[in-house]
Amino acid sequence: MKKKKSYKRIKERVKLALIMSVIVFSLISVSSTALFLIYTAINRTPFLDIEMLPRHSGTYLLMLISLVIGVLLSVVFRNYVLLPLRNSYLALGKITEGELNVNVKENGIRSVRRVAERVNVMSKELQNVEAMRNDFINNFSHEFKTPIISISGFAKMLKDSELTEQERKEYLDIIISESERLSQLSSNVLNLTKLNNQTLLTDKHEYNITEQIRQVIILLAHKWTEKNITVNFECDEHFISANSELLQQLWINLIDNAVKFSPPCSEISIRITKHRNLLTVTVADSGKGMSEEEARHAFDKFFQGDLSHKSSGYGIGLAISKRICELHNGDIKIKSTDENGTVFEVSFPTE
Repeated sequence: MKKKKSYKRIKERVKLALIMSVIVFSLISVSSTALFLIYTAINRTPFLDIEMLPRHSGTYLLMLISLVIGVLLSVVFRNYVLLPLRNSYLALGKITEGELNVNVKENGIRSVRRVAERVNVMSKELQNVEAMRNDFINNFSHEFKTPIISISGFAKMLKDSELTEQERKEYLDIIISESERLSQLSSNVLNLTKLNNQTLLTDKHEYNITEQIRQVIILLAHKWTEKNITVNFECDEHFISANSELLQQLWINLIDNAVKFSPPCSEISIRITKHRNLLTVTVADSGKGMSEEEARHAFDKFFQGDLSHKSSGYGIGLAISKRICELHNGDIKIKSTDENGTVFEVSFPTE
């Protein structure tokens, strides 16, 4: 089998060299300048007399020169174009078969190197997606399984006729709470799916975005007052033409995140600024900040930096927020993150 492959490889190289030789011979043959140069070189060679050379010797010499140049070109073409492209092709084949951990040597001419570079980038991105998918399956199954087990367990316990009224009330409260968790998780997944399938922004109208953020702060008051957090929000009145329902969801996600990751007795700062045709909203928490890895994947679907499940969440909120910004031709990014907290910046064009 190996001998057969080796013979096939040699055959391909010889074939390539001959093709190159024929191309070079054809190019030189149609070029009167090339023929003149060859004739002049022979005529000026001291030990050669052009009149004493055999008939058609010029043609034979031309063929020999073409063969040498063709072989050299075939070697260069193979090493710098065909072989790197073949390696990229084989790597793509492995990726389509599910083998994502591939790395192509980036050599050859510039355009071929760029192909190899893109293949390597795609391989790394697919590996990241696969890792996130596995993390999501683990986290998602954990988030779904826990409330289901709780609901099932406490529902069975309610069948006990010896339970006191207080115990029944406590168990019912747990079942209601866990049911709400499941409902929220399902709603988030459905919202993300809906937004990903949406390409056009509908129901746009002009409204007061400052007042909307005030309403969201009030809506989440039970969360930040419980942790004795101060929400600092004093801004001028700003108006925007947008889908108010989607933007409300965006502010809920960002402010709820800020409350969740800020320690008790800390401060959350929200600012709205406008520069020319760009409206910018910043939400700054007082948490411990993000690692470089967490910041890089913060807006990826189902990514959770906290794998211990100490904080509630499903890794969906920021992905939804990013999609809402995209639908409004806006942008969301992490402006800064360190031990003093994280600052999210949301920008929208106003015209």
